[in-house]
Amino acid sequence: MSTCAGESTAASDPGGLVIRAARADDIDRVLDRLTHYDQPRAVFEPWYEHEPAYRPELSWLAEKNGRLVAHLRIYPRQPRLGAAAR
Repeated sequence: MSTCAGESTAASDPGGLVIRAARADDIDRVLDRLTHYDQPRAVFEPWYEHEPAYRPELSWLAEKNGRLVAHLRIYPRQPRLGAAAR
């Protein structure tokens, strides 16, 4: 599976597992899923709904038979190399 800028792809297996980039309409489901960490949804909402750097495609979802079973969020960071890293 590969992606290009601005392009979402999905991969699936015969067992019904689909892995894909999130879309804006997935964020409510992601926030609901994060409550499984014994924290209220309100703890996570600012990081998704009010974070200017966040874009839905920075989240990857795993769905099994249409049900969200896992979420991975990518935090883009610029690496600091050489003298700048010290």
